[in-house]
Amino acid sequence: MEFERFDRHLDKLRRKGQAVDYVSIASPNYLHDAHIRFALRGGAHAICEKPLVLNPWNIDALAEFQEEYEHRVFNILQLRLHPGIVGLRERVRQELAADPARVYDIELS
Repeated sequence: MEFERFDRHLDKLRRKGQAVDYVSIASPNYLHDAHIRFALRGGAHAICEKPLVLNPWNIDALAEFQEEYEHRVFNILQLRLHPGIVGLRERVRQELAADPARVYDIELS
């Protein structure tokens, strides 16, 4: 979906009293700053993986945006880099190499 269409969609929801509370940002790193600003200006909290910004001096501007628009930026770790996830992925690869027909049923609690 084009970003402009998404912007229009969120604006329509806001006008109908159905504003979005959170925007999850999963765009390329160089777009994170702009998309966070978009979310805050639109009256939503932003959830974004690291890095929030490419240049350290831009983080101060985001802090100002949080104050101005009274919404927060929540930073999350890319779970694909988490040691537990990396270990699980490697274990699954090894087991699939030994038994390609194996089926996995993973339940999250």
